[in-house]
Amino acid sequence: MKKSTTVMLGILTTLGEMKHGAPAGHLYAALMSQVSYQEFIEVLINLVDNDLVTNRNHYVELTAKGLALADKVNAALARLQAEKESAG
Repeated sequence: MKKSTTVMLGILTTLGEMKHGAPAGHLYAALMSQVSYQEFIEVLINLVDNDLVTNRNHYVELTAKGLALADKVNAALARLQAEKESAG
């Protein structure tokens, strides 16, 4: 999986679990061991351009479209975790 995809999913799933926004700096701090600041900003711009998040005054929130996608990803991850636990 591409690093930018991993970062995008990290942002979406984190915001989806929180059900509210977060400061962009806090999101970057959580991901900084995996991605440079420039890469984080590029992903964030891509998410804004695709109407998945808003970024106002460095505060990132999911749009309705972003929340729907985050919910699907989180549900898929939960299913994978449940399958892993039942197999092991």
